[in-house]
Amino acid sequence: MTNWTIETMVYCRRGSKSGRAAADIFVGKRNSADGGKTWIAVGVLAEIGDLSRFQNPRELMG
Repeated sequence: MTNWTIETMVYCRRGSKSGRAAADIFVGKRNSADGGKTWIAVGVLAEIGDLSRFQNPRELMG
């Protein structure tokens, strides 16, 4: 039997559009059964055009 430890994580894929930081924010669960190398996508949290307004990454989870 495999022990699974799952934690919530956010993956941010940045791109460049018109010189601004753009990103898709994904919420997922990390899979520790393989040492945390993979994660299970839950869905897209937001599409943000400018990430500079976030001072604290925790604000994305709010």
